[in-house]
This record gives sequence, structure tokens and C-alpha cells, in this order.
Amino acid sequence: MRGIPKLRTSAPSEKELINREKFAYVQAWLQPLTDFLRVGFQDYNPNFQGFVAAKSYNSKNAVIGFSPYFQIDPTLTVVSYGDMKQPAGAFAIAEGANIISFNWSGGNFVYNDRAMLLVYDITGGTATFNTASEKANSGHATLKLDETYAGKHVDVYLTFI
Repeated sequence: MRGIPKLRTSAPSEKELINREKFAYVQAWLQPLTDFLRVGFQDYNPNFQGFVAAKSYNSKNAVIGFSPYFQIDPTLTVVSYGDMKQPAGAFAIAEGANIISFNWSGGNFVYNDRAMLLVYDITGGTATFNTASEKANSGHATLKLDETYAGKHVDVYLTFI
């Protein structure tokens, strides 16, 4: 059982305010990915699960810039964490306005391993994903997007579970 929390008597320091700002920025950036991150980070740490683990990892490793100009570098962002061997090569291609085709080769996959596909429109704050797509040893999967993605710049992520 916990007692009633004591009210803080001192103002937060400048470092605390910057940390809060960074925390809020990462929270907002990752919010559209919540359900994907719950699967992708499920085994990150026994004390953290899913979204909280992803927020912790990306706060430490993917945030660039200084207050008030924080940014997340999509090339440093990790949306899944584990020890599976990754494929030797992978790429994604837009097939028309609403289909992204993912292809990969190599990797040491077993029978039930699956590809996880993610397309993130950072500017629009929307994401489309599949956490249990094709079997990983197939080397190919597609993700159908709705018409709101047409003509937009998106970031794509491929991972395996």
C-alpha cells in the first residue's frame, strides 16, 4: 500500500524540464505505433513491456537535436527488439498508390517466424502495419494501405518475430 504523495516544494530544474519535453516528444512520435511496439518489444526487458520499452530505447538512441528542437531520426529508430538473425538484404517498393511490397533474402528463420511490416506517415501521424504477415522464410510480403497514403512520404520498417 502506498501513502498519499507529497507535493513538490521546489520548481523543476532546467534539466528536468528539458527531459520532460523530450519524453513528451518521443511519446507523441511513437503513439501511432503503440500496438506494433507492444509486439515488437515484448521481450526487451522483464521490467518494461512493449510501448514503454520502445519509448525508453528510442529516447536514448534515436532522438537528435536539442531543446526545443528535438527530432527522432527514423534511421536510428528501432520498432522491434530481439536476438533473431536479420536477413542479409531487404528493400521495399511502392506498387501503385496503396501497396508496399517488402522483399528480403538471407536470415536464419524457422518454420513459424513471421515478418512484421510497418508503414509510418510521420507528418500525418498515421501508421499501417501487420504484426503477423507472411512467414519469414518466404522472402516477400505486401502491405495494403488506404488512399490517404497516396503521394505521401512514408517511412517503412521490416522486422521479424
